[in-house]
Amino acid sequence: MNTFTQSTLHTFLNNIEKYPDRNAIHVGNKYYSYQELGLLVSGIQGLIKENRFDKERLIGVLTVDDIHTYASILAIMFCGYAYIPINNKNPHQRNSAIIEDTKLKLILSSIDHDELNKSEGDFSILDTTAITPSNNQPSITSFSSNNLAYILFTSGSTGKPKGVPIKHSSLSA
Repeated sequence: MNTFTQSTLHTFLNNIEKYPDRNAIHVGNKYYSYQELGLLVSGIQGLIKENRFDKERLIGVLTVDDIHTYASILAIMFCGYAYIPINNKNPHQRNSAIIEDTKLKLILSSIDHDELNKSEGDFSILDTTAITPSNNQPSITSFSSNNLAYILFTSGSTGKPKGVPIKHSSLSA
């Protein structure tokens, strides 16, 4: 079944092919072309595939406003996996609880992650700034609109933060 997400990913691939030098994204006072973003996405996607995660697995992304965070999210989507944004400005206890609750095995990060290393759990943190961009174009793994796209955690204002699962079918709304 073709989902909104898959359609969006196909559009991104078409733009890499048709408009490689056009601006795809503006982050940190810099413009990145479709080709630059695509090569970075493909490099991260290759790393994710090397780790051979099951489709039910989640991948954490330590979020900052940089090209590596956006490329990581796209790479996860291209793989058909789901991601959990982990806000780098959250207190350590909150991020640690998210990691523990979701049993994350992999977290992608483009910044210093010493605080995350103190968290409980059996997980790896991969530095996305050290990933070599691939010369291949990203490839789309087929997935259903019922597949999980990401999990957002509530503020926890009434107690412990809870994860809210968002499926691909909800993204078009």
